[in-house]
Amino acid sequence: MNQTAEGPPEDDEEDEDRSQSVAAILAGSDGSLLVDLVTTDYEYFESHLLPITDIDDEGDPDDDGEPPFYHCENWLTGLCRSPSGFVFACDADGNVHHNAAGRWVQEPVTPGQGLRVIRALPDGTILTAGTAGTVHLRGAAGWASLGDSFGQWITGMDGSSAEDFAICGDGGLLALRRGARWERPELPTDGTLNAVLALQGSYLVGGAGGVLFRGAGDVWLDQSGEIGIHGLARQGNTVWAACGTEGAATIAADGRVEIVNDNFAAYALDAAGKFVAFAGNDMAVRFDGADWLGRGYA
Repeated sequence: MNQTAEGPPEDDEEDEDRSQSVAAILAGSDGSLLVDLVTTDYEYFESHLLPITDIDDEGDPDDDGEPPFYHCENWLTGLCRSPSGFVFACDADGNVHHNAAGRWVQEPVTPGQGLRVIRALPDGTILTAGTAGTVHLRGAAGWASLGDSFGQWITGMDGSSAEDFAICGDGGLLALRRGARWERPELPTDGTLNAVLALQGSYLVGGAGGVLFRGAGDVWLDQSGEIGIHGLARQGNTVWAACGTEGAATIAADGRVEIVNDNFAAYALDAAGKFVAFAGNDMAVRFDGADWLGRGYA
């Protein structure tokens, strides 16, 4: 893979006391990427959203790269892009950051309780959730909770609309939103479910220890294996998975998880057009169906 440094300039004297990681990533249908680079001295956090227009351009190693798209003194934990093209990010302090107003704003959602996932659904609905165990929807009047806390951290969500989506989380949590009510299928696991992906008429949900289920309503097929799943995305007819230190994988209809590239760690991913992008540790990686290209931020 092609690896180059790109990111905010650092003070050389402070480098040894700071670490950087790519916490989330967005892929564009034109091949561009938006990287969530989090820097910490293990007490304070800051995040830069860095655009990569052309990951194939190695550039000048002495060049700091393109200017940040956005910077904040928070740990941005998740990203999504609305159907209209606006970027939304959630943070570990319970806020959502976005540029839907034509400028960047920060909105409190669950102050003091971290948000771990944010999702834009095809109908334009923006959802976020996290350690509070509540799901919040962004409406004209701001953020509103869709019911009481589930009592577990929420780590994944996906669906088609505000009346039809699923969430998953710690303790085997899985809940389906149907209109204005929640349904709670019971899965034979109390492990952490990290990600859920909406398919045609069903959902795929996966998590720690290789847990994997496919189904809808009260009917769920156990397709669990040995490879842990941290994130799910669909690119065309292919289901991709971020599998932590195992790398990037595809998931077949029968639940078979096949590692495609194990040269990097993958904890988050996104897909658009013919591209799928992965984030993990200090790497951002893109696959276009033929070539794997990466940027390192060590």
